[in-house]
Amino acid sequence: MPKIKNHVCLTVDERNFLQNLIGKGTATAKSIMHANVLLAADQSNTHGRKSELEIAELFHISKQTVHTIRQQFSNEG
Repeated sequence: MPKIKNHVCLTVDERNFLQNLIGKGTATAKSIMHANVLLAADQSNTHGRKSELEIAELFHISKQTVHTIRQQFSNEG
């Protein structure tokens, strides 16, 4: 597996925010998809971090989209 350059390590507050965003269902579909990707990529996830390919297959998006979301989070938060 290639080395991941953009690590996603969510704090408890960030994780709660993303889970609330998904649970309410009032956000845009893009925001909900980004939240799901970040939660799946989180290194402190109790179920273990998933690879970019696994996340892409799970949410039916391209691997490049997963990479871009991870990169945006690493650079901008």
